[in-house]
Amino acid sequence: MIEFCSKRRMVAAIVILTIVSTIVLVLENRLPIGHEMKSITNDSPESDNASKLCEDSSVTMIRACHICNDLEQKSLIACKATNYVEKLKCQSSQGNDEEFSRSCQKLSRTEERRFWAFECTTAAVGMASYGVVYLRQKRLERLLIEKVHRQIAAGV
Repeated sequence: MIEFCSKRRMVAAIVILTIVSTIVLVLENRLPIGHEMKSITNDSPESDNASKLCEDSSVTMIRACHICNDLEQKSLIACKATNYVEKLKCQSSQGNDEEFSRSCQKLSRTEERRFWAFECTTAAVGMASYGVVYLRQKRLERLLIEKVHRQIAAGV
């Protein structure tokens, strides 16, 4: 069945499927479909100590919400809830500076950026592969035509 499709129809089908897939993925990302991330409650002793220390002080962010690496997963309690952590610094009025980590939600824009980077990479590899196949096909056709010409010239 696929042998009877022209190149134009195949390209049109691929483009339509790509557009539909992209629309579905964007809508799925934007609309809540019944699955939500669990709410984070910092019940760990580490977060309780930090909240007590920071009651009368200013909090500054040292490092924004990021995925925990292997060392942080083993050593930080805050990484166990969502596998994402942010580092904060408490500056109290008495001059005590305390650093602590707390769990945070994963960032959808980071995941979306990774997804689009993957899609762009896949598209680039696909186009490069198509280019190589196209050039190879043209070369083989040229060699076949030369072979036919040689056979005709040898027979006449």
